[in-house]
Amino acid sequence: MSKNRQALLIIAVFVSIAAVFLTKSGFLRGFLRYADYNRASLCFLATDCGQQHSGFSFEDAKASFGLISASTISANDELLPTGYNAHGSPVLNAAAEINANIEHGLTTEELAKKSHLRGGFSTYCTDSSEDRKHNIRLALDALNGCVIECGQTLSFNQMVGKRTAERGYRLSTVIINGDYALDYGGGVCQVSTTLYNSALICGLEIVERHRHTLKSSYAMPGFDAMVNSGSADLRIANTTNQPVYLLCEYVEGRITIRMYGEENPFDINRRSEVLMEERAEVEIIVDTDNVYANLLEGKSRHVLIKSIDALYSKSFLDYYLNGRLVKSVYLHSDYYYPRKGVVVLAPG
Repeated sequence: MSKNRQALLIIAVFVSIAAVFLTKSGFLRGFLRYADYNRASLCFLATDCGQQHSGFSFEDAKASFGLISASTISANDELLPTGYNAHGSPVLNAAAEINANIEHGLTTEELAKKSHLRGGFSTYCTDSSEDRKHNIRLALDALNGCVIECGQTLSFNQMVGKRTAERGYRLSTVIINGDYALDYGGGVCQVSTTLYNSALICGLEIVERHRHTLKSSYAMPGFDAMVNSGSADLRIANTTNQPVYLLCEYVEGRITIRMYGEENPFDINRRSEVLMEERAEVEIIVDTDNVYANLLEGKSRHVLIKSIDALYSKSFLDYYLNGRLVKSVYLHSDYYYPRKGVVVLAPG
């Protein structure tokens, strides 16, 4: 074997070992995916290491990690678990390498200077089960590091993929037909709701959004966003003049999604007006046959099924410029169904 071939072989082995080390060590904290840019192939490093823009930095891409554009994923693409990131949840990578060359005519330095924090939004799942938190982290990792190109639309379902056991999702509580049930991916709607609110605050256009049949505990009425793999999606269009980058974080039960891109001139506030609220029916069961004795031990009453009131609301966005309200935009009206409650009372 020639010296040149030996040298190339040694370099190839070294690069492979280095790539494995970087992936396993958690040094690459974000969801880094392939992308293409005009003039400069860029990496969007979704880190929390205090780099530029409070969470990510631009670098010339010389490794096999980079962005994935929302426009390059089709409905049939599968995202498969390939390891665990520093959050302790599976890292997803595209099943096939995506080699995009999307041209913006900007150098790395120019794009970095033009990118600003447009805004962000947080919800909390502190009291959720571990399985629900796992599903939330899994969906967040699928969105982290995503870029929405100018004039293009992000599909939540296409980016996150199907919520199945084979793809790492666990059974947790979901809302189906006005009641609670167990299904794979329970908790993912809290991620879509967080993304929806972040997009509103950041001034992006909502192409598709659906409410839950029951009002959510983690969002104001009218500001939830229900998704399922089959029929309901959340789609967000980038109507700005620059790409929009997503930075998603999960820290001790706090879910945060921030967006970076062209500077947002407005401070955008969400507003919910409740026009009608109707008390849900509550069934009372007196446990004379001691059927619920174990639940009533030491108590006079036990809530078997928590009631949820019906509600009708309207949603608005208020745009402020230099502290002054300049316009209010009506979004939609929503009706949330009641859920009948059941309370068990101790006899006597």
